[in-house]
Amino acid sequence: MPALSVTLALIIFAAGTIAGSLGALLGLGGGVFLVPFLNLVMGFPFTVAAAISLTTVIATSSTVSAGRAGKQLINMRLGMLLEVATAAGSFLGGVTAQFVSQSVLQRLFGLYQGVPLTERGLGDVLMPDKISIYMGEFLRGGYRGKELVEEIRLTIFHEIGHYFGLDDAALEELESS
Repeated sequence: MPALSVTLALIIFAAGTIAGSLGALLGLGGGVFLVPFLNLVMGFPFTVAAAISLTTVIATSSTVSAGRAGKQLINMRLGMLLEVATAAGSFLGGVTAQFVSQSVLQRLFGLYQGVPLTERGLGDVLMPDKISIYMGEFLRGGYRGKELVEEIRLTIFHEIGHYFGLDDAALEELESS
């Protein structure tokens, strides 16, 4: 992680301003832009980059809300409710990120959507199963080359395990052996 300096603080401030502006312009969270920048470009660990990004959520949403409130473009009651929920979610996310190891956070790279074979009935008509691999998460996690290929392979096997009805505990036992 880079040592904190005035220059680094200014770079992070500028990056936060740009990410917040893009996020406000596109209706996205600025973290979509800020976390990859802090992790991939600046070399911050994923958990630190995510924590920095979470702290910017309150400032960004407050600034955008204040700017649009005078133009009658927002529902103030709904906006205030969402502001409280956003602040609470940001706080809880930041606290959670401190207690969950980086390796656990980085394993959140895939998702199995479907009904496991062990839960299907004989005549069930179901939507096709789907396994999603979140490539951006691997890249933000710093994986490259052979390490990237290996992590993707492990994630795919993990998600296929869910297809066959294995829960996380059983998969962890298999992965450790």
